[in-house]
Amino acid sequence: MSQFVLFLWSDTSRPPDLSPAEMQAFVKEYSEWTEKLRREGRLVWSERLSDVFRDPGRRLKGTGDELSVTDRPLPETKEVVGGFYQIEASDYAEAVKIASGCPHLKGRGARIEIREVWHP
Repeated sequence: MSQFVLFLWSDTSRPPDLSPAEMQAFVKEYSEWTEKLRREGRLVWSERLSDVFRDPGRRLKGTGDELSVTDRPLPETKEVVGGFYQIEASDYAEAVKIASGCPHLKGRGARIEIREVWHP
């Protein structure tokens, strides 16, 4: 069994237009999907990242011996990683099948990037 990380990308230029009740239902869907992965023994780890509007994170850039650290420049950023799931699957095809059920894909401008965890 291999491990894959599902990076949950969102488009910050398209804020969600959900009512509080719709948002609560959406969060419930996430919780149920996460619990399903846990019951199936597929979930390794998952986390939501801090809100990019309150905490833009930091960007490190290395050039030779120099290092620059800046706040992430939000004005130029349209997509952000809002969270991730680390799952177990036999291969990419199965990881795609699992990820396709993630409620995140119902969001406007949402996408999921799947990357295999490298184990030498």
